Amino acid sequence: MQYDWESKITDDLLAKIENSLFKATGLTLAGIAVANTDTGQAALVHSPTGEGNSVIEADYRQDIMLDAETQYKKAVDLAFITEKPERMQ
Repeated sequence: MQYDWESKITDDLLAKIENSLFKATGLTLAGIAVANTDTGQAALVHSPTGEGNSVIEADYRQDIMLDAETQYKKAVDLAFITEKPERMQ
């Protein structure tokens, strides 16, 4: 699924982000997570790593997926934690 607003994240924008933030470090941008706070939507926008259709590319995507899942679980936990009364702490 792709939201209409995702079209604002162009290949040129991704290249500018990668060139300004990552090239000096030797790292490669694999994508960018973006939230639209007006609509309550978010997306992970893919950026090619140069590995093409390979096991390495699949491994990168799995690493990203696991990190995103961990962050999701933490956010859900925090969303449903209620403060305990002082006497219960």
